[in-house]
Amino acid sequence: MLPNSEKKAINIKLFIRRPSVFIIKIILSTLLSLSLVSCNSDLVESDSTIAEQRSNSWWQQRHQDILSADKSAVKLLFLGDSITQQWQHEAYGLPIWQQYYGDEFAFNMGFSGDKTQHLLWRIENGELNGVSPDVTVLMIGTNNVEDDKAEDIAEGINLIIEQVQLKLPQTKLIVHRIFPRGNADNPARLIIDAASQIISSKANEQSFIYVDINERFEDGEGNVLDSLMYDGLHLTTKGYQVWADALSEYIAN
Repeated sequence: MLPNSEKKAINIKLFIRRPSVFIIKIILSTLLSLSLVSCNSDLVESDSTIAEQRSNSWWQQRHQDILSADKSAVKLLFLGDSITQQWQHEAYGLPIWQQYYGDEFAFNMGFSGDKTQHLLWRIENGELNGVSPDVTVLMIGTNNVEDDKAEDIAEGINLIIEQVQLKLPQTKLIVHRIFPRGNADNPARLIIDAASQIISSKANEQSFIYVDINERFEDGEGNVLDSLMYDGLHLTTKGYQVWADALSEYIAN
């Protein structure tokens, strides 16, 4: 017979070596939950497809200005990011804008720094109200490249296309291949080119015009020309001239 003190010591050791069923269930349940979170992570909606406003005061003011503007006479509408907004910049796009379009004929809804989700929010919050353009030009997606995969960028662009066609059913929609940036070996190129390829494959099905003018901004090796893009991304005045000339082929028709 073992003394009571030894029996207690043995029982304690057995408890330590053989955890209770309750503890085992907790451990298994936790592991299963972590596994499910991991498996479902790819099902979480990307930021590029979730409409989101920006808090910048200038951004909010520009949005309000667009809402209050008289757009009833607009025949040509531009949607996009800084590359589009800088059509209005005196040092870059404005001379070409005035030469080709003018403020009564065309309207600029480009916002510097916008990603697909920001343009989507603007569209969903009234910017296309009160406008009925014959032609709408869309170029968006380059600002998503640091945060999103090509497939997610393409899905964000696709949602914008759907919203534009829903709100402006009579417009001729031109969707640009995302303009090149930097040299041919710039890692961002792989992402934006893959996103653009996905969008191009949907052109016939979704009845928009996919326009690829990227080679006009590049040298023979695929690097962007400094004379057309002053920082490897944003257009010079000559760059806007190239863009306007290319669009003339589609706007005239």
